Amino acid sequence: MKHINVCHKDFMKYRKEFENYKNKDLTEADTRSKIIDVLFKSSGNVRNKTFTIQNDNVRIFLLGLKSTLFDKQNSEILNFIHETTYPNIRNGLEIFKQFLISGHTEVSQYILRYKDNDNDNEDQSNLIPYWEFIKAVGLNNRKYYKYDISIINNLFYSTKGTNNHFVKIKILSFLDSKLKKGGNSGKHYIVQELVNEFVNVGYVHKYIIAELEELSKWRMIETDKQVSDIECFGQIEFDDIICISMKGHHYLNSLLNKFSYLEMTLEDTPIFNDDFFNEMKSIFPQSDDNGKRNLKRRVEVVEKFIDYLSHEEKSETVESQIFVKDIVKTIKHGANKDIKRIREKIVMLEKQK
Repeated sequence: MKHINVCHKDFMKYRKEFENYKNKDLTEADTRSKIIDVLFKSSGNVRNKTFTIQNDNVRIFLLGLKSTLFDKQNSEILNFIHETTYPNIRNGLEIFKQFLISGHTEVSQYILRYKDNDNDNEDQSNLIPYWEFIKAVGLNNRKYYKYDISIINNLFYSTKGTNNHFVKIKILSFLDSKLKKGGNSGKHYIVQELVNEFVNVGYVHKYIIAELEELSKWRMIETDKQVSDIECFGQIEFDDIICISMKGHHYLNSLLNKFSYLEMTLEDTPIFNDDFFNEMKSIFPQSDDNGKRNLKRRVEVVEKFIDYLSHEEKSETVESQIFVKDIVKTIKHGANKDIKRIREKIVMLEKQK
């Protein structure tokens, strides 16, 4: 493949760029005012300890961010930024900026946690949980997720004219298997041949092309005709040679299997079964004025969404299930790890009442 990555940086240079960005003065007014407006007025409680925030809060907040991103090896947040924007450092910095100014970034709580941990000499690397970061950048200032304006893409959203939630995921899985088996030299596939593979197991030609173009627009696949990291993506031709991108690999192998991703994307995923739709609607917790929702109900609706996806996957043709199998099983396995942690938190909160 041809690449002229004008902003190409290896992983260590990428990390260094973010450190420099965070440690410099926040010169943009909207970013600076967001932090100052929230922090300079804040007080609160953490573990039954009361804090009043003093006026060096910007420094403390940035120290907390630095601890979260760089003090812990293989930070999930840094991996997300790196793998979904690499090699375009501008996009990575834009995501970081969006986190800073998002209405869901609980700045005062991060300050309180940092002060509390610092007083108790505790590890600062988990100051900002990964799931809170995903929510902040995915929702920005909205209460609910909308896939066509969020920077978090919805792999379950089917292209117009179909009701299949799994085509994008299966395309990425197919291309990812090429990468895993053949490495960088064997990861490429001709579009016409890939389309034929899917048509042979029951999919419609035009919809595969439409899904490929959306994946390209989202930069989850790359073609041999893209020679810059800033040009427009989207149009796919039959003779193009494609492969999965680092972003596509990250979504497929990491983000797709997270509770935070499922919880967010289910809000804007069409539900094609009336029974499941009514059940999910009846237990879906509405947001309060601060964007908070009942935690127990949040778990219940995600579990019902997974049940729905499992039901839909079983309606796929036998051939297509063999072609790329166990999508929902893998999703459920990953999500259950998060759900176990959340249930433990629910029990803890109930004991504190």
